[in-house]
Amino acid sequence: MKLALNTYVYEVAKWPIEKTLKSARRLGFRYTEYAACGFGDPTTMKAAKRRDIIRMHRDFGLHSSQMLLANVEHMACPDSRVRRQVLDYMKECSEFQLELGGRQVLVCWGCGVHLAHMTPERAWLNSVASIRSLAKWGLDKPLLVQYWVFLRRAVAGDLGGSTASGRPVLGRAVVQLAGSLP
Repeated sequence: MKLALNTYVYEVAKWPIEKTLKSARRLGFRYTEYAACGFGDPTTMKAAKRRDIIRMHRDFGLHSSQMLLANVEHMACPDSRVRRQVLDYMKECSEFQLELGGRQVLVCWGCGVHLAHMTPERAWLNSVASIRSLAKWGLDKPLLVQYWVFLRRAVAGDLGGSTASGRPVLGRAVVQLAGSLP
């Protein structure tokens, strides 16, 4: 079993994210569930801090198993401008998750069903539309840009994950290649 330190617990205690990551290392964790809010919100941090957090993950041997997208309570808002701001937040957090070496994001907060002037059905439809927009994100980039991103990751040894098992493809490819050599 792989245990992960959820950084939100430290966020509630008002610990800076750098102190939280040092604690994860000291306690022997190898995985983090990174909460994208407060001290750890990549949309509000300076570029130098962002680089420091990426470096700390790498230097401490930490892996971001998933990123918790906490600031999405207005994802189902009837105002499309507000939903667009939430989508921009989700995109930037997803980019940061990729920079941390992670591949999974978790959308939190119930998608804004708490808005009293909305039916649950309308909130659901708006939420689904927002998630679809996030899922399509990246595919709207030119083919050469998508290919460049793939090559950059492949050179670093990241061929992505298997859709069947969720495990890294590179490990399986090495096993298959080793079995086919004389």
